[in-house]
Amino acid sequence: MGHILFVTLSFTTMTLICLAISMTVFRSSLALERRIETFFPSSTSLEGGKVKKEADISEQTKEKARIMIKKLMKESSKINLEKRLEEAGRPNGWTSVDFRLFQLTLTFILFFGALVLFSPGADSIMSLFFLVGVISLFGLYIPNFMLSVKIKKRLKQMEKMMPDFFDLLNLSMEAGMGLDASFQKVAKTLKGPLSDEFMKMLDDMKLGKSRKEAYMLLRERVKIVSFQQAITSLIQADQLGMGLSKTVSLLTTRIREQRVFTAREHAMKAPVKMVFPLMFLVFPAIFIVLLGPMVIYIIQSGL
Repeated sequence: MGHILFVTLSFTTMTLICLAISMTVFRSSLALERRIETFFPSSTSLEGGKVKKEADISEQTKEKARIMIKKLMKESSKINLEKRLEEAGRPNGWTSVDFRLFQLTLTFILFFGALVLFSPGADSIMSLFFLVGVISLFGLYIPNFMLSVKIKKRLKQMEKMMPDFFDLLNLSMEAGMGLDASFQKVAKTLKGPLSDEFMKMLDDMKLGKSRKEAYMLLRERVKIVSFQQAITSLIQADQLGMGLSKTVSLLTTRIREQRVFTAREHAMKAPVKMVFPLMFLVFPAIFIVLLGPMVIYIIQSGL
């Protein structure tokens, strides 16, 4: 009973503190909104028979939280997080500030949820807060883990798309199209993360960046060794004035060979990876089936 009372008082106190902070932060805007509503009642719009206020307090709270997090975040961590979000394909259109806000929100939700869940059976307050603190740390770890999974999955999709993409690029250039037009045509034909990256490259060139700068930005965004080598070859061919059609044809052949070598490498690693499952899962079951009846017979016979 004492733990439940303690949790209730803690939750009520935190709620009142958050309410007091919100009222302090938005005091001027709330006062201004009351005055406008008093003298200009038409400032609210009717939709579906309900009055909707133009100023949304929740959006203002989020914006204030974003500004606060942006001030507290280090520039280096902000740059690294922006790079990771870019590598993940910018999920939900998030920026580094939005991602950090999601982490903190999830941490608070896990904190209060664990506090309410484990407080009735806790032996002491110290053990309760230690357990709640450990659980709430998952709010910071889980989004980072999911972002890493998203990055790996996206890179695998790009690596899988590369041979088909460069094959179509080679066919387009052999048909007489230019390199930029071939990039645009293939990117619109094949849907996927690799096509999105090439469309970003074309957009960078439209915004005034040189071909070399756009290629280098593309190479930095896609962390695949074979792809980076291909983009480096395109940069060198463009700088040295070599035939781009021949360069793309050689790149297509090299990417196909690299895919074959990668498949062979994975096939050679398969027996090594199967050793531990065989030792700890398959062999014990075989020994139990073969030697189990013999052991039971020996025990029953008293030998």
